[in-house]
Order: sequence, then C-alpha cells, then structure tokens
Amino acid sequence: MTRRHVLRALAWAAALAPLASCGPVPRRVAIRTLTTAAFTAPVAAQLVAPARGEPPAPAAEAPPALSTSDRILAELEGRAEITSVGQPWTRRLLSASPVPEGTVVLPQLPAWLEGSWNVTAKFEGVILPLKRNALSLQTPGVRMASALVLPNVGSEPQGYLQRYGRTPDLPFNTARAVEAYWPGAEVLGVGPAAGPGAFRLTVRSPPKGSEAGTEQRVDLFPVHAAWATTPDGPYLCEAAYRQRNVDAAFDSHYKVLERYSRAGPGRVEVRQRLAAFSHPSEAKYMESGGKAVILYDMGYNLTRTDGL
Repeated sequence: MTRRHVLRALAWAAALAPLASCGPVPRRVAIRTLTTAAFTAPVAAQLVAPARGEPPAPAAEAPPALSTSDRILAELEGRAEITSVGQPWTRRLLSASPVPEGTVVLPQLPAWLEGSWNVTAKFEGVILPLKRNALSLQTPGVRMASALVLPNVGSEPQGYLQRYGRTPDLPFNTARAVEAYWPGAEVLGVGPAAGPGAFRLTVRSPPKGSEAGTEQRVDLFPVHAAWATTPDGPYLCEAAYRQRNVDAAFDSHYKVLERYSRAGPGRVEVRQRLAAFSHPSEAKYMESGGKAVILYDMGYNLTRTDGL
C-alpha cells in the first residue's frame, strides 16, 4: 500500500468515526463523507510530506546543559532564572515527609574554608523578578526569622562567628546568625529534627517594654546541595531549604547561592543570593509558576579567628 493510500484510509476512518459512534451510518451520509475524505486526503499528503527533492527539516537541538559551576554562577549573577519546579529536589522541597537518610543536603567545602571565621555582613539589595503583588506575609524574608539563613533582611551585623568543617556547621551558624541579625533575641536551644542535617531552633524574641519575649520553635530542613570547586578560582555552592515555623504554623521555601573567593591570607569574600519561593498553599503559587518571587543579595567578609 502506498503512502497516498494509507493517508486516504486514515482520512476515511477519521471522517466516519464520529458518525459510527452515534449508531448505524445511513448509506447516503457515508458516501458523502467518504467522497469528501477522498478529496481531502491528497491535500493532507501534501501538507505532511516534504516537497520532492528537498531534505526534511532537521530537528531542533536542545541547548547543552550547563555545568554545575556555570549554572550556579549564572543564577547568582542574574543571567539565569531561578525556579523550584522541575528540579531533582522539587519533591523533597514540597513534601512534609522527612528527607530520606543518605540524601546529600549539605555542600562539601574545600579545605581552605575549614575553621572558625569572624563575619562582617553587608546588605547589597533586593530584586523582584516578578510583580510586587507576588509577595505575601508567608514569603521568606518578609517576617523576622522566616528565613533562618538570613533572619533579618536589611540588617548588617558585624563580628559574629561562623564555623565550617567538611560541611557547614549549620545549627551553630544559624544560631549565631539569629542572635547577630536580631538584637535582643536569645537562642534557647538547638535540637534535632527528622531528616539528615535537619534541626530545631528555639528562640526567645526580644522583650517589648515590660512584656517578656515570646518563644518560637523553628525547624530547618536542608533538602538539596550542589557545589563546584576549581583549583585556583572561587568555590561555588547552592542549598535548598524547607523551613517550618512551628508556633506561627507556616512553612517557607528558599534556595541559597554562594560564591567564596580567597582575598588574601586568612581572608575570604562571599557573595550570597537567597531566592525565596511562594508556598504551594498560597493562591499566588500558581501565578509564580514556581519561580523565585524575591531575591536578597548579601556580601560577607570572613577573617580567620583560629590561626590556621
């Protein structure tokens, strides 16, 4: 059977299918329908088949995937869109279940970053990739301590301590950052939470006049980490977090991108971008399409305190 015969048969079948679904087809209706199909089949063949003597158009090639370092750098510098949808870690970010044991959730650090560091912070600005009404009170960074990695957007604390081993000492670093960014607040305790690298921070907010501060429990769940090292260049890393503000009863999702560059003996410069996402429980989530709704940019100067 030739290509033309095949296309004509398909056209007849497509023409009769709606009629057959309604019951027996009258002979007059069937002849009229098949006659129409016989005239349209050659037209369909011309539309489907390439012109004689012309090669078929080549299929579009997918753009080459960026390396981990190129992708992190592109997102950090604003040359690539940041989204929480379609990522290998999307399901872990949205799920309330603990992250499976053995999942890599903390970046592996280079040896030259291990140790204790005195940190000076500098706020570098805010970017709104989407329209302003994409934000809500549930957006990470809008409320105090709604993003533990950056507890108080706009603050520039000086001289607080951070520690790094083969991975960041996340519970210690978060506790010190909360007290530095939130003057008067007190970290009452750090305990475990379900999942690798997860922990609970209990914080007492600063007193208001004669009223004592209130206690807040916040769970932080790292769900993803990626990193790239170069022999002489900067170290790049990213980490995604799901945060549960237990007493306020809301969750927040965000991703942190960082670049560490050695700036001399015992000194490191850090560029950080925190990308905040809407939560799926919000009506605004569908409007954002999983894209970051706000970006917070920070700079840090690290100075060694351990003499290594």
